[in-house]
Amino acid sequence: MAVLTAALGAQEGMTLEIPPAPERGIHDHARVFSASVERLVELENRIESTAELSGVKVYVALFDTLIGRSLPEELANLQEAWLGDEVGVLLVLECDSGRWLLAWSDGGAVSSEGMPAVPVVRRGAVPGPEQLRIEQNLRELGPPKQRSVDDISRLVTTLIDGVETAVAEEARPGGWTKEVVVMVVGLLAALLLAAMLGWAWVKRNAKRAKERLIFPEVSISRRLGAPYGGGKITTRRFRGVSS
Repeated sequence: MAVLTAALGAQEGMTLEIPPAPERGIHDHARVFSASVERLVELENRIESTAELSGVKVYVALFDTLIGRSLPEELANLQEAWLGDEVGVLLVLECDSGRWLLAWSDGGAVSSEGMPAVPVVRRGAVPGPEQLRIEQNLRELGPPKQRSVDDISRLVTTLIDGVETAVAEEARPGGWTKEVVVMVVGLLAALLLAAMLGWAWVKRNAKRAKERLIFPEVSISRRLGAPYGGGKITTRRFRGVSS
């Protein structure tokens, strides 16, 4: 029993050990690609090109069945160890069950003198709505079959395609970011509004310039010696005044 307990404890200790981040993005602990090395190299090349293009790191961890910890726990441990403060995404997959989870990293917290650390979303990070869209695309593929190279490759490729679609254009040098596009559209709208207001002001002034004020000649009898003296004339009498 002591030997068995020691063996199980050693196995659990080895299982809970966090592996180092894979240099080319894929940690194949399940050895799914052991007989398809060319497929593995193809996926790793895509991951490297995506990182160079957009600055987003993509990590994939493949396990047979997690022992001694749950899938969310493994995801959290690897996210902290591999991504940290970097911008990227992590996919952890149990190849036997087909269950998987995603974790996104938008950048680390930044602190200044005398102020608490606050999270900062760095340029190139995948926006929240795009993260949900990518995850939905992965779920629409359905769970991969047990240790299926084709299904796992399709899952990883869909993730990479989603990341490239979301951030590659705005992260490419010389490209327009979404913020710049919004600013340009806003500036054009402001210029259009100013032009419309200016044109309305010009038309209003032109219309007022053509206006003429006409005072009609009204025949009024002479009063108080004035040619057009108007007003109400009253006569008052006072008692005790001799005429």
